[in-house]
Amino acid sequence: MIEDKYAVDYDIDFNWENTFISDCKDNLMAIAPSKLSLLNATNNTVLVTDRYLFPNFKTRIQENKYEKDLVTLLEGCGARKIIYCSKDIKNLNLYQRVVIALSQKGIAVIHNKKLEKFHDRFWYCPETEKCICFGTSLNGIGKAICLISELEDNDVITLKNYFIKAGIM
Repeated sequence: MIEDKYAVDYDIDFNWENTFISDCKDNLMAIAPSKLSLLNATNNTVLVTDRYLFPNFKTRIQENKYEKDLVTLLEGCGARKIIYCSKDIKNLNLYQRVVIALSQKGIAVIHNKKLEKFHDRFWYCPETEKCICFGTSLNGIGKAICLISELEDNDVITLKNYFIKAGIM
């Protein structure tokens, strides 16, 4: 047996039973809405740990399409409050435009910088205690094969404890 001296314990045990594998032919709006609907977040809060939720784009056309899709997706998940957990915002202009568009629809977007040590992209609804993990940022869906998984209850509790420890909840 090979031993990895750099391995660390990871408190979340993924159960592959509720996992979807997205391939290079998929697109954001064909995949994400149905996965995020599993949060049952209508009129609730969603915490998002995707550092690249507001990425930079090579062209304004790409950015405009992503912005439209992101607003539609965030509105479609039904939450009244989105807490964006990231130490920074990659594309502040895009973030501001999305915040304005969603606020006009009665959805608050809050940037919380307290959570710095997340790599995976978790979408967590504390009221329903449901969580979806994306193996890539939303703008990466369709660019490479990735996993999208609904976390099991015991893993959601572990994740919730990380949010509590960070002072987000």
